Amino acid sequence: DSSIYIETKEDAKSQNENNINNEVVNFLDSEYLSYLGQDHTIILKHLVGLQASEITYKENYHQNQIIIDLNSDYSAYLKAGVYPLSLEGVKQIEVIHQLNETQLIVTTSKIQALKIEEQDGNILLKVVKPSEKYSKIIVIDAGHGAHDPGTTYGEIKEKDLNLAISNEVVSVLKSDPNIQVYATREDDTFFELQERVEFSNQIEPDLFISIHINSVSGNASASGTETYYTLSTDTRNKTFATMVQEALVKEFGTRNRGIKANNLYVTKY
Repeated sequence: DSSIYIETKEDAKSQNENNINNEVVNFLDSEYLSYLGQDHTIILKHLVGLQASEITYKENYHQNQIIIDLNSDYSAYLKAGVYPLSLEGVKQIEVIHQLNETQLIVTTSKIQALKIEEQDGNILLKVVKPSEKYSKIIVIDAGHGAHDPGTTYGEIKEKDLNLAISNEVVSVLKSDPNIQVYATREDDTFFELQERVEFSNQIEPDLFISIHINSVSGNASASGTETYYTLSTDTRNKTFATMVQEALVKEFGTRNRGIKANNLYVTKY
């Protein structure tokens, strides 16, 4: 028998990319720092005294960065510098030494989380999707921002009230160790509706909640609390909207304007 194998340019390109993603990249031929593309894992090897329990980090999700503090000086092992990868998952790793401490700044291609494991004397810094790390995820969206004030009343701007409420909700949720919370904005910045949607869809949250305040010109009697939801093939959106509405009205004592099905852009997409 004879066989004929045909490889197109696209096949070759795809294979090359797979090889890059699957190989172990050793920075500056260092025996102490490497990156496993297939698993999106940074490997710290033979760093004397380094314990996984001593490593702290911050997921700076608005900048697609994870800032990792080794909390000791490892300049004898790791050379300072920026190491570009341009791979899916991790784009670059920067090593910084300052104030007798070593820090790794990991820039990712999208919003990611970090898992730290210890294996065979090595420290594994695994870059994963938020849903692979956290069991309960909520995105809080403060409507409007910056040049878009929302509705106004004198000097009062909706964007400011939305943000104040959002920040308070985020603060409360952060106090629960079982919940990971993300905010579309944390200050007076503006994001298009599509940007808010893309932000949330990267994270794949269990709940998406957008905070707004409405007003009706010339109708001083209009007041109360209402909750909008998008119709779906199951009843989860409506069920949760009902829970939120009942809790808010009970807590605030406001007029119950009920729940309303509406295909608002951010909740629909």
